[in-house]
Amino acid sequence: MAQVAFDLGINRNSLPNWVNQFGTGVRARRRKEAEAARVLSEAERIRQLEKENALLKEERDILRKAAQYFAKEMGL
Repeated sequence: MAQVAFDLGINRNSLPNWVNQFGTGVRARRRKEAEAARVLSEAERIRQLEKENALLKEERDILRKAAQYFAKEMGL
């Protein structure tokens, strides 16, 4: 790595630091792929939660209407 740093005209300590910080092409690509998968996973989880939320709201509304109906029937 020292030779590569010399060939590039940079401090020999800079190149290993950059590799550790940013990774190589392979590690950087894997990191991006992992991040994309995580974001996709989060987006899917959000969709699931929104679907569940809509179902729960619908159930709540049905129960409210049923409570109102039975309250009227009982004369409350």
